[in-house]
Amino acid sequence: LYRFIRPLWFYNKHRFYISEIKEENTNVNSLYISGRNINQFKREAGQFMILRFLAKHYWYEAHPFSLSASPEDNILRVTIKNIGDFTSKIKFLKPNTKLLIDGPHGTFTKAKAKRNKIALLAGGIGITPIRSLLGSFDKSKDIILLYGNRTIKDLVFKNEIENIAKKN
Repeated sequence: LYRFIRPLWFYNKHRFYISEIKEENTNVNSLYISGRNINQFKREAGQFMILRFLAKHYWYEAHPFSLSASPEDNILRVTIKNIGDFTSKIKFLKPNTKLLIDGPHGTFTKAKAKRNKIALLAGGIGITPIRSLLGSFDKSKDIILLYGNRTIKDLVFKNEIENIAKKN
């Protein structure tokens, strides 16, 4: 019951919907999620959510996706790579599609960083929770990010990460 009642309660409170779909590269799309009082939706950088899109051919499946923007960015965003049957359909969703959110879940958060020196390692689309973490650390942290991809065109958030590095 908890898995059904909690997402319905959140939906009733926030009325989640897709406000924008942005193509990051040929295989990756970011979904920007809006709703009522979205800033009151408590989440931490590094967490994930289980999303159920309320649209034909989508509603019967729920899938976990990591947050790809930190709460400090004042946006709710997930970034999804086309790697299977379900994720290949994400690009066909339309803005204003409603969705249920179960979560956020997970403990991969900045609270786990007990020291000032931090090494982060990401491969491919695994950058999404790390991207959200990068935006939430303060300037006192000495962070090294190692981010690998098969090709340069597969990089996601290159400009965002460079801007965070310059700022900090």
